[in-house]
Amino acid sequence: MEETYKYNSDEASKGNPGQSAGGFCIRDCKGEFIFAATYDLGIRTRLEAETSAMEKGLNYCVTHNLLSVFLETDSLVLIKILNGVWEVPWSIKIQIQKIEFLRNNRQVAVLHTLKKGNKLADYFTNFILSFAGTENKAFQSIQDVPKDGKSLLIMDANQISNIRITKMQNKLYDL
Repeated sequence: MEETYKYNSDEASKGNPGQSAGGFCIRDCKGEFIFAATYDLGIRTRLEAETSAMEKGLNYCVTHNLLSVFLETDSLVLIKILNGVWEVPWSIKIQIQKIEFLRNNRQVAVLHTLKKGNKLADYFTNFILSFAGTENKAFQSIQDVPKDGKSLLIMDANQISNIRITKMQNKLYDL
């Protein structure tokens, strides 16, 4: 059986448009960490940043022969554009062409996941905006990943849902 990989990409931005970062994380079929990276993308819209993150991650997969790959993103807009349901906006036309070129004649499935299913990519993407400043960061091994990221990797590998519980207030009841 051919080796398969799972790749998640995401964007983070402070405004739309605003200072943006993109990132991705790649794991093998067992959920074992392979590589993750996050990039400062400058001032971009969210869709531009999301497309850049996907392009960079897919380029990494193709360059390192990590195919066949299941590419997951929480951007339903980008999924609809890549599946030809929606027209390609001019601002991302060149990046979409690059993604299509990288997908051409390769086993690349582009799938939508909910935001909660993209927590790992979200963690790496926010790393640059929240902690690292504006330097690009590559995580070559699991030892390079900070403790919080390792916890998410373990949960993802074991298919444990990442659920955030918030306290609700009700005037009639003290919950």
